[in-house]
Amino acid sequence: MTDKNDVIKLSDKSKKYWTDRIINLSKEKARELNRWVNDQIDKTIDKELSNFTKTCKLDKHIKANKKAHNEYEEFMKSKTEKERKLEETRNKTARDLVDAYNRYAKIQNWSSIYDNETDFEDIMRTIKNTCREELKEKIKKTTPNGQLLLKMDAQQEKMLDTIHHPKLTFKSVDFATAISKGLGAMGISYQVNDQQIKQLN
Repeated sequence: MTDKNDVIKLSDKSKKYWTDRIINLSKEKARELNRWVNDQIDKTIDKELSNFTKTCKLDKHIKANKKAHNEYEEFMKSKTEKERKLEETRNKTARDLVDAYNRYAKIQNWSSIYDNETDFEDIMRTIKNTCREELKEKIKKTTPNGQLLLKMDAQQEKMLDTIHHPKLTFKSVDFATAISKGLGAMGISYQVNDQQIKQLN
């Protein structure tokens, strides 16, 4: 068995192994955390969308455009003169909604909606997606799992920089501890085994 106090230097093969190992474990944890974040979004998006549209002062525009959109879609079943008037109203309320959203989006540096967009569902899809991104950032900043996800990239980069340092030497017991602590900081429980320690040189 390798003496845990032996001073070792990582071989290129060992560096590649630990690089792949750290990245794979990090990806797996990130996928788990992203699934959790998306689950939180799915659970709260409808409530948050209501708050979001109110904050952006879009409610009256959404109500007007939805009403006009629904009337237009219903009336399209029968082609008459009223179609033109309803279409004009739908388009006007859509433009009002898009303009109102785009003004707020410009302030917040969000993606804007195409100025001539008139389809209510397409407009609301963009608004909901923006709300989803804002909610995602909120969850990342205000929940332990979200904060862990935010710091994982930095922690992974720090670990990879360390094991690739050209003058890095250490005792195998210190390496095992460092790997376990580094992955532990990303919420990943991992212990280096004796076989992995033997392969370090």
